[in-house]
Amino acid sequence: MDYVGTRWYKCDFHLHTMMSECYKEKTDTPEEWMEKIKQSGLDCIAVTDHNDYHLINKMQEIGKEKDITVFPGVEITCDSSKIHMLVLFDSNKSNDKVRDFLSKCDIDTDLVGKNIGTSMSIFEVCEIAKEKGALVIAAHIDEYSGINSMSVSNIEKILNRKYIDAVQVVNTKAWNIFSETKDKSRMLGVLKEKYGEDFSLEEAEGWRKTYERAKKEGVPILTFSDNPCALRESKHGLWGIGQDYTWLKMDKNPNLESIRQALLSEEMRVRIKDESESIPEKMPMMWIKSICFKNTKINPYAPVNIELNPQLNSIIGGRGSGKSAVVRLLAGALTTISSYTLKGIKDEQTNFYKEYSNKDNLGVFAKNSLIEILIYRNNILYKIIIESIESMEKQTRKLFKFSNDSGTWEEILDSNYFNFLRIQAYTQKQIFEIGRDPDALLKIIDLAIPGIEKLVIEKNAMHESLIAKMAEIRSVENVISKEGELQLELKDCKEQIDTYKRSGIANLLELKQKYLKEEKIISDYLNEVLNIATELKNSTNRISIPNLIMDNLEVTDELGELINVNRVTIIGKVESIQKIITEIDESIKELKNNFEKTKWHLDKEMTNSDYENACHNLTIQGIAIEKLDELLLLQKQKQTELETIEKSKNKLQDLIKEKGEIYQKYLISFENIRKERTDFIQSVLKDEENVKIDLFNHSDKTSFENMIKEVTQKEGVSINEDIEYLEPIVFGKKGIEEFRRIITDIRNGAENKSISAVLRKAIRSIDAGQFDKMLSFIPEDELSVSYRPEGSRSFISLLTASAGQKTTAILTFILSYGEIPLLLDQPEDDLDNKLVYDLVVKRLKVAKQKRQIVVVTHNANIPVNGDAEYIASMDSESKYVKVKCAGTIDHECVRKEICDVMEGTEHAFEMRAKKYHFNIIE
Repeated sequence: MDYVGTRWYKCDFHLHTMMSECYKEKTDTPEEWMEKIKQSGLDCIAVTDHNDYHLINKMQEIGKEKDITVFPGVEITCDSSKIHMLVLFDSNKSNDKVRDFLSKCDIDTDLVGKNIGTSMSIFEVCEIAKEKGALVIAAHIDEYSGINSMSVSNIEKILNRKYIDAVQVVNTKAWNIFSETKDKSRMLGVLKEKYGEDFSLEEAEGWRKTYERAKKEGVPILTFSDNPCALRESKHGLWGIGQDYTWLKMDKNPNLESIRQALLSEEMRVRIKDESESIPEKMPMMWIKSICFKNTKINPYAPVNIELNPQLNSIIGGRGSGKSAVVRLLAGALTTISSYTLKGIKDEQTNFYKEYSNKDNLGVFAKNSLIEILIYRNNILYKIIIESIESMEKQTRKLFKFSNDSGTWEEILDSNYFNFLRIQAYTQKQIFEIGRDPDALLKIIDLAIPGIEKLVIEKNAMHESLIAKMAEIRSVENVISKEGELQLELKDCKEQIDTYKRSGIANLLELKQKYLKEEKIISDYLNEVLNIATELKNSTNRISIPNLIMDNLEVTDELGELINVNRVTIIGKVESIQKIITEIDESIKELKNNFEKTKWHLDKEMTNSDYENACHNLTIQGIAIEKLDELLLLQKQKQTELETIEKSKNKLQDLIKEKGEIYQKYLISFENIRKERTDFIQSVLKDEENVKIDLFNHSDKTSFENMIKEVTQKEGVSINEDIEYLEPIVFGKKGIEEFRRIITDIRNGAENKSISAVLRKAIRSIDAGQFDKMLSFIPEDELSVSYRPEGSRSFISLLTASAGQKTTAILTFILSYGEIPLLLDQPEDDLDNKLVYDLVVKRLKVAKQKRQIVVVTHNANIPVNGDAEYIASMDSESKYVKVKCAGTIDHECVRKEICDVMEGTEHAFEMRAKKYHFNIIE
């Protein structure tokens, strides 16, 4: 996997070949020696024989074949104390450079390869090395032949970075034990295992104190093997290669400057074996490898291609250089989370990322513009090609996956796959606006929580169920409300029927009514039984016994026989059931026929006949008997309606109970969402001391305001005043129940003068469903962000914080979580330099270890002290967008660009440093 910028290298800069006097097996060959290097997984080495240089060129030649960087070096023995120093020269130098250095140190031909060394002092040797452009490492400072044998004053002097660049330590295990336990006997025990029982505590203490002084002075601490020939052996050999090493983060083609820069950023770019046996940082799950855009209004003549590192990338440049365009193009081309949701900021992005228009002179795309983006996801390379760009919503995007097997690109036609290639992008303005709008931050939080979308959908569905149940209750209550009216109508009906009874037809009428009532009971029973039979018949008619396809079964005869026998049995059982259902149907018909043969049926028919004759006689007498039938039918209808009302009364109690259960589930859905959000916030900010995010139950006033305006469809001063009046009620001691009482009374006609006529009218005129929304409303949780300024003991709400404090808090949160690529466009604009260094740089260093970050910036703290893995400087002198220089801070051109663009040139930087009375080390 190829990419630009810095990456980790496994290094050993203290290695002896067969040219050292104390190398045991002189018959080992350079090829065997380098093969052991390769087997040990080392990427960069230094050949550091004792006062010798003869095998450097050969090892470099073999190293080139094995893709191993070999630095020319030497372990030089200094002054009468015989202190060893490691001196390294650039990887493009040869053994001649080391020979010249040794000659300058008075180690001429006769002394080369001897352990005698130079009579020069260690300080003189270091000065000569520095003059020669070398890098100096004090060898094994906590062991024999280390600087621990010097006086304390000289130790302190040599630890000044003027003389050395780093120190090598060999007994970190012993020193760590003492650091953790303060137990000198345990520390000494570890050292005796290595150096023998005669090793004294006094000597151990001298070594340890030298190590502690180096740590205190902030000198980078490195570990190397010094390749012993066997365990606890002082002579050198193949065995020890790879036993100890240091990880250094350096440029793609490491050189001496790469090592220097790594040592200057020791915290981020140096890991000794005790800290990390394997590569210190993993590649992020997803990262953008490059973006190339061409034929746009900002680069009409030449394509612009910007490569990116999997970790921290800084895009720098003067005003008008187009550095922000890179982020805007990436944000528009990819599926971007929370990039431009706030209106003013969205407008800026929309006006940039669209086809150029002469009308408003906005937009950067032409008809033939093209963007190509390469992205790695789970170590698979994808390519996105964007063409026909009219806007973010209207553009043609094609997605391809690179096949390692065929070496070709394969198109992915499922557009949903773009959702797996999402990024996050924020401008400084958006970060500030999020600080002013907690709801916007809450949306960002929710996007980062897996599964919360489902919980929100469930909560909304529960609210819909609650509203539906309220509608059902209202419908039932409407039925019950007619009970009084029905009773009056039934009473009137009975009185009219009584008039007919008094006319002489009373006995026959009562008898007929008796039979009608009995007939209804019998009819209801028969209908219910018949319905059961019909349902059973319909169920069996839908049964279809499947046939099993035997083609894919090897033992078809044996299995087929078993399945066929079972299928016949099932068909027989189904036919038996159908036969029983037919018998039930026949028995019902028989029962009906038997009813018609009973004495009861004959008496009923006789009564009906006598009643008809009596009615005929009354008609002859001028009495309108046909109305009696209408009254009897009406009486029966009203009685049925009253019976329905009685059933509705019982049903109402069940519905009210069900509504209460749904309401409780609705409340629980809020709690489930709240727990997910709280757990996420706590996990993100668990180590953060200056930013605090709290969720307050059902306290979001904005959700209340939005509900009132949405339900009533009203805006304006009077509605805002009503909301202002109601908020202390809803969110105070009286709570939501008092609000529900107020609106219910208004709905029922109460003239509450505390509420405007506009809102009272709206409450009465909205339909029942909308009113149910008001009644069932529960406020959302309120997100509260607070920030504690440096040096302060108390937190302040972000609502009253300064612009810089708002940006600080939100940026802290954004940088505290996430694994997908993050794009930041000049996040430092509202921050002073101290905040940038104390906050942004600190967070970037942590965040870049697990995700790719691309920062557009004009603040030198971010690329330099943030130790950006890759830096691209845009050309501010060009009319069109163009990359002027790109690489790492290891490159001189990149350092010059940072100094010119961000520091106002080297001269300006030095002048400021001098006025501050800072010492400039050349």
